Amino acid sequence: MIVEMGESIRLKKIKIVLLIIMSITLISGAILFILKGADKREKERILENANKNGYMIEFADDSSLFIEKQNAKFYYNVDFSGAFFDKCDILVEEKDVKVKEGNIVITIKDKDNNFVNVSIHDSRILIKEDGTEEDHFYSTFFTSNDEFDESSLVISEEKVDDEQKSKDAYKHVMDYLTPENLKYYYEQAKDICDHLNEK
Repeated sequence: MIVEMGESIRLKKIKIVLLIIMSITLISGAILFILKGADKREKERILENANKNGYMIEFADDSSLFIEKQNAKFYYNVDFSGAFFDKCDILVEEKDVKVKEGNIVITIKDKDNNFVNVSIHDSRILIKEDGTEEDHFYSTFFTSNDEFDESSLVISEEKVDDEQKSKDAYKHVMDYLTPENLKYYYEQAKDICDHLNEK
């Protein structure tokens, strides 16, 4: 009798646990369904705003898009609450150089607390005057505020030689774009984001 009661209590506990698990699963499914619907409506609104403002949008995947404008691609993450600036890739060129393949891309990427990472990626294979090829692969970055001037470089005390590396990266980027150019692209990225999120 006591054994049967113990098994009965155990069965009730198992039923309660299963009921809780099923309830959580159903609630989670309902929330996901609602968020997907909101996400779809938000993407439709963003597309309408893009068309209204003359932007041609391409979706990189389900949760990100980009807009190509002149020599730059502006990337945005999208969720049920809107579009958020991710990064801007700017294609730059070096004058008087023969390039077999590859390119130079300067990327402005939002960080936190009004800071940005600016990176430069050089993937070129150059053709020298004597006809030989030279790999010119290079990648580096610096962090600064959104004024992009040298005095605003963020230097990490934890990283070895970070000050020199940041200054070298800054100088390398400045070979192609000025602080004003960087600010222009960054402000343009923010303006596009505002247009995409118009209510």
